[in-house]
Amino acid sequence: MKLITVEQAKRIDYDTINNYGVPQSLLMEVAGKAVADETFLGTDKIYAVVCGKGNNGGDGCVCARHLYSMGATVTIVTPVPFDSEPLKIAQSFGVPVTTDWENSIKSADVVVDAILGIGAQGEPKPPFDRVIDLINQKEYVVSVDVPTGVNADTGEVAASVIKADKTVTFGFAKAGLMMYPGRKYAGEITVKEIGFMAKDLKTEIYTTDEIKLPYISPDAHKFQKGSVAVVAGCEKYMGAPYLSAVSALRSGCGIVTLFHPTTENYTAICPELISVKCKSENGVFSVDAIPEILSGIEKAKAVVLGPGLSVTDSTRALVTEIIKNYKGTLVLDADGINAVTPNILKEKTCEIIITPHIGEMERFLGTTVTDDLTGIAKKTAQEYNVTVVLKSASTVVASPDDCVFLNTLGNCGMATAGSGDVLAGIIGSLCAQGFSPRDSAVNGVLIHSIAGDRARDKKGEHYMNATDIIEEIRLK
Repeated sequence: MKLITVEQAKRIDYDTINNYGVPQSLLMEVAGKAVADETFLGTDKIYAVVCGKGNNGGDGCVCARHLYSMGATVTIVTPVPFDSEPLKIAQSFGVPVTTDWENSIKSADVVVDAILGIGAQGEPKPPFDRVIDLINQKEYVVSVDVPTGVNADTGEVAASVIKADKTVTFGFAKAGLMMYPGRKYAGEITVKEIGFMAKDLKTEIYTTDEIKLPYISPDAHKFQKGSVAVVAGCEKYMGAPYLSAVSALRSGCGIVTLFHPTTENYTAICPELISVKCKSENGVFSVDAIPEILSGIEKAKAVVLGPGLSVTDSTRALVTEIIKNYKGTLVLDADGINAVTPNILKEKTCEIIITPHIGEMERFLGTTVTDDLTGIAKKTAQEYNVTVVLKSASTVVASPDDCVFLNTLGNCGMATAGSGDVLAGIIGSLCAQGFSPRDSAVNGVLIHSIAGDRARDKKGEHYMNATDIIEEIRLK
């Protein structure tokens, strides 16, 4: 699905009206009718359409008129009085208009939020903050284009924000509707075509819900299915290497070799793994292990570096040397990211995917990560020529070619120890099987999320863990 920014939405609207001659009143008519169709629950309900003075309020006035024509009991509520052509037309049809927002909202079964549109910034001004609080007490709320108080670009929310059961948006979904925290305030998102002219739209933000897998020839042998090297772990964190390595195996690659400094016998718990015990010092990789690891990963098509690694002088040296010498695709995760500064990425000899969560991204960049996750991920991808998987409830994948993907699947049960290690292994596996860094990241995030949703369905959000996610890695 294509997503658009506020700037793009305004440009589409302007072009449709000024360059193609479609009257704004016609667009508003179609939009308002679409909202009415999505809102109408029968003539036994009482409807309140709460309108601001802008175009969003105009859409609301049209919606109210159509609800009235359907036989509904409906009132246009204007907490701040205004005058507009859509309002006058609705009144001429007999639709009641009132400024008594408190009693009108209290008596309604269904409320339409047409207060502020996609261009609104900052906090809703009084009395709308109190209006919003009252609307949020109602059983069913429909928002026009975007819930009032949600930033349509970033998903940031104001202190006063509508919590909608449904959001009816026009032409294309807005990026902020798909990103937390805004996403949890949007409810069911319905995109309605209203006649915009957007054939020349060049969007950079997408969602995806269709998994693509690398092609495997029917006569392929294990070496043709790709090899992954996982360089990870320490005595304190012995589980992370296992989770990444097993996830890589489960995701379809032919061979996984695990380089680790621990006393764990990984082949005893997963005989399909090749386990290489490396030189260690105080339970972590020693600098003496670096030549062995560089030689061992040379033929691997992908390397997953960092899960459970720990950050010491020796692991910093290890990560730096791999970045400067490895020739395949490197998935840099967890302590692999914590062990270096961004400038080292400019000395890379390989393609790199970094997979930080927000805290790791803040440490890596040395700055606070705001709610503009798409902007931060995109800027980092371009500046350092890497693919970025910025993990959060709204995971963002950004590639240096300006493409940004938002993940809309997954659940809060995946916020558990080891879940990121699983994701790194899946992405590394897809890289080894021949996918580009961008396709590996996008499809890896999707596979991980779908597996997480299956685990939730079996175990419940409160009880699932990373191993449960691994068990559900499959296409069907």
